[in-house]
Amino acid sequence: MKISKEFESKWQMPHCVGALDGKHVIHQAFPNSGSTNYNYKGSHSTILLALCDANYNFTYVNIGMPGRCSDGGVLKSCELGKQILNNGLGFPEPSPISESSGIIPYFIVADEAFPLLTSMMRPYPGRGKLKLPINIKIFNYR
Repeated sequence: MKISKEFESKWQMPHCVGALDGKHVIHQAFPNSGSTNYNYKGSHSTILLALCDANYNFTYVNIGMPGRCSDGGVLKSCELGKQILNNGLGFPEPSPISESSGIIPYFIVADEAFPLLTSMMRPYPGRGKLKLPINIKIFNYR
């Protein structure tokens, strides 16, 4: 609840309990590793997957998946992802965010590399490719 209140006051994002993203940490190829760590950007990397609070502090990290994996693939294989997919994180019960809104679940915000779930919010697809309606552009910006 504390993290959610911080996201609401700092970023105007009610019910958000974390921001999730993956980062490719570039390095030289490890000896005898072949293409295990070779990624889509044409370099060797190891993936850091991190969940942060509203103040950019890590609340969860997973380090060590090979660069050939996608962010979504890392999420599915790590403990955090398994908990998210099984609704095992113990999020607060969904509640209204205002008197005029319906019941809204608590969620993690992530980018397009991750799945859309009840407990995970992501932008609408088509960013930069299509002329999106203004309300969708604002949603994606937030």
